[in-house]
Amino acid sequence: HALLCLFPASSHQCGETTEEKESTAVMRLEPRIERRAAATLLAAASVAPTHLAYADAPATLRITRYSHLETVPATSKRLILCRHGETLFNKLHLPQGRLFDAALDGAGQAQAEKLGAVLAQGPPLSVVGSSPRLRAMQTADAIARARQPARLREAPRDDLDEVEDLVVPTEVRKAYVATRLRAFGALVQLQRALRPGEAGAWVTHSRFLRVVLAAAAAEEAKARPGFLDEWKRAFPAGFAISNAGISCVDVSERGVFSLRCVNA
Repeated sequence: HALLCLFPASSHQCGETTEEKESTAVMRLEPRIERRAAATLLAAASVAPTHLAYADAPATLRITRYSHLETVPATSKRLILCRHGETLFNKLHLPQGRLFDAALDGAGQAQAEKLGAVLAQGPPLSVVGSSPRLRAMQTADAIARARQPARLREAPRDDLDEVEDLVVPTEVRKAYVATRLRAFGALVQLQRALRPGEAGAWVTHSRFLRVVLAAAAAEEAKARPGFLDEWKRAFPAGFAISNAGISCVDVSERGVFSLRCVNA
């Protein structure tokens, strides 16, 4: 078995498919935002950090502190992407991924409650959702209890699940491409769950969230000159997402992504 390589140093390390094949696959996604997805995903490997050790100390790029974010613009949508609270595996610095469906420990439950309280001070949430993992669902439940969203507590979403932990060597290429496509597809589907002017919160996992943020960063880099340099300066050797960390992505009416906070 081989660990899934998320961000290779070169486009050939994980045996990527050709640009044409990736572009064709991405173009099958929903239109508008997704039409730029091929270039985004192909650029993600160079945008994202190449060193993503599980136990790395969290580094924080606070483009804006979550508590300082303005209300959601009337024509935009805000995706609030959170990591679940701590589990015993996290405390012991052991990977769990999809292999172990661990519950939150005492500290993790306290983190989830605090996360709910922090989000309750922000814009109203129209949607609260999570991956199907117990730790993520428990964290989302704490958010929902604190926020009491007006419209919807979503059923668990498979598209927010953690990356596959182990893949056989002959399947690395397929798993790598599928993870990148799933990350961008998740961004697309989450924003479709919101109306303009609304915010939603979803709980997912550290490794998959880094893939999602890399895709959003690559997209923003095309719309905002200098953002790529800012990202690379902030994360020269990789970054981690803290338990109960908050990251936000705004999506404009034209489908332009804007990273507002990362691991805040």
